[in-house]
Amino acid sequence: MAAPSRRRRSPQAAKKAIDGLDLEKIDVKAMKLYRWGRPRARAADKWYRNFLWLCYKHGSPVAAIGKDADDLWHLHILDTQQYAADCQRIFGSYLDHHPLYGRPTAEDRDMFEDTKEMYMMEFAQLPPHPDTVSWH
Repeated sequence: MAAPSRRRRSPQAAKKAIDGLDLEKIDVKAMKLYRWGRPRARAADKWYRNFLWLCYKHGSPVAAIGKDADDLWHLHILDTQQYAADCQRIFGSYLDHHPLYGRPTAEDRDMFEDTKEMYMMEFAQLPPHPDTVSWH
């Protein structure tokens, strides 16, 4: 799950930064690591960008639903300098990752349901396999 954003950037600047992310090397890494084809990597990339937009827009904890998008987020985080710079351009600060260890609590499950509602309201659809949440 993501920590709240401080939302220092305008919505237009944040959206432009998200749309302009260069995730090609991350997508290629995911294709090799997870044996994805290009269409699956493109879909994961789209949903990862959608996740970032929700993190910006709602400024509240957002669950990373959709395993593929979550996998891209993890690969992005591993490129620490690039991830920090990208977060600065999008959010004006670092977007923390707060892994969940052990079984999800009732609060975690509620946040997951709230996130699904955010996806439906914003994008009118859920990522593929939305019940595949990454409960770390």
